[in-house]
Amino acid sequence: MIGGAFFLERSGGAPTLKLITLKAWASANFDPPPSLNTVRRWVRVGLIMPLPVKHGRQYYIEPTASYVAVKSEKIPRGRLVDRVLMARTG
Repeated sequence: MIGGAFFLERSGGAPTLKLITLKAWASANFDPPPSLNTVRRWVRVGLIMPLPVKHGRQYYIEPTASYVAVKSEKIPRGRLVDRVLMARTG
């Protein structure tokens, strides 16, 4: 590990992929950065792609990884009969 970066090496010994810590990734991608607990929760529920790698207690992530927002479905409002008919017919 060099300066918060983690290098994976091939059999030839050349560094191929630089991974950074979650804290460094959050600081680089958000202003102000979310808390480390929030970013760890995003990792656990799969909201960061590609998924980070955990080594010991620390997660390492590609610098190009991105947060994938969850799109919530709109809850239909109105009478129950209208909602049931809408759900059946689309």
